Amino acid sequence: PNTPSIPSTNTITGTISSGGSKTVTHKVGASAITTDISEASTGESVVITGTGFPNYATVTTMTIGGIDVRPTPAPSTDGYGGFSSTIMVPGLTEGKHTVNVTASSITGSILLTVTGG
Repeated sequence: PNTPSIPSTNTITGTISSGGSKTVTHKVGASAITTDISEASTGESVVITGTGFPNYATVTTMTIGGIDVRPTPAPSTDGYGGFSSTIMVPGLTEGKHTVNVTASSITGSILLTVTGG
């Protein structure tokens, strides 16, 4: 397929004019995000890194606990579907909060623990 789903398993067949063909299976991995630290306090900088997103796609959503933390200009993925962005933790209650990142309709999520500092 020209635009395979993420994640997906795809069958690709190549045929040559002399009569031979070869079929292979290609797997496209799931998108994932990580943070450089697992706990942070309000106002602290956190680096969010993504892998497995579509190539050259703009990050349309980046939230922590539902609060938009996407920098301006918005980050974009590279030719391998990866990105890295430094953000500031917004004012949230202490506890675990979901970090969501979406690029080209593909979303990755992770938990970040917000501490009292």
